[in-house]
Amino acid sequence: MRSEAEKTCYCKTCDKYFHPLGIMGHRKSHRTRREDVTIEFTYGNVRTWRYSELPPHATREQAKEAEK
Repeated sequence: MRSEAEKTCYCKTCDKYFHPLGIMGHRKSHRTRREDVTIEFTYGNVRTWRYSELPPHATREQAKEAEK
């Protein structure tokens, strides 16, 4: 059974904690749904991605531009 202490990344959009190895998969779910997402990582750095601004059929390059 996993302990809650292992979950050190926090999705401010969902108000949930995630394990560092699972947070990128969670971020991908927001990208798939075209939702903006803000994540606080283990050491306190906060990052926001604006996936709602992507065109409906965005290419991989356009998605990478949104991540900058």
